[in-house]
Amino acid sequence: MTWLHQHILPHESLVGPSPVPTRFQSVTLAGLDEEKINKAVRSYGKHFWSLAPEGRGVLFTGPPGRYKTYGAAVLAQAIHHRFRIPVGWCTVPVDLTHLERNRFSSDTEELLESWKSCPWLVMDDFAIPPMGTWQHSVVLEIGMYRHANQLPTCWTGNLTTLGRSAQEVLSGAVGAQLARRIGEASRGYRVMF
Repeated sequence: MTWLHQHILPHESLVGPSPVPTRFQSVTLAGLDEEKINKAVRSYGKHFWSLAPEGRGVLFTGPPGRYKTYGAAVLAQAIHHRFRIPVGWCTVPVDLTHLERNRFSSDTEELLESWKSCPWLVMDDFAIPPMGTWQHSVVLEIGMYRHANQLPTCWTGNLTTLGRSAQEVLSGAVGAQLARRIGEASRGYRVMF
């Protein structure tokens, strides 16, 4: 069974309105001023059909204001509208704080399942501290599931290397296990400031 048949066709009926936050729904590649992210977005979009079946995604990290979320939104819009692929979007600190308050609701379980299994997902601001134990376990669960099932993910976070290795920075934010998976899946499509 191909990646298309396994991950896209079961979700085909979900291609509706874009899940990208309203303030980013009109973004364009032309408006993406950060050269490194612009280049990564162009390249990923160009090679999408060879990268996605391998579960390859994107990692944008750095200080605030470097167009990380903007770049993720451009990619999400292109994948959703151009390729007609369902996209999920999780703004980690906001969405998980809301879900934690309602964590025993069936709606919460349904949304978590949709983030785990959608064909392409943005995990925006995944490394905003402080992340509580439940939130950390949810990010780990989503990330590990997506990696095990080769589902591409775009990770954005306010992390800076400041002389440390990318792996060290990621490990400090999400733990060594998930950091290793994110590193593997975003190989070649990482922009870290």
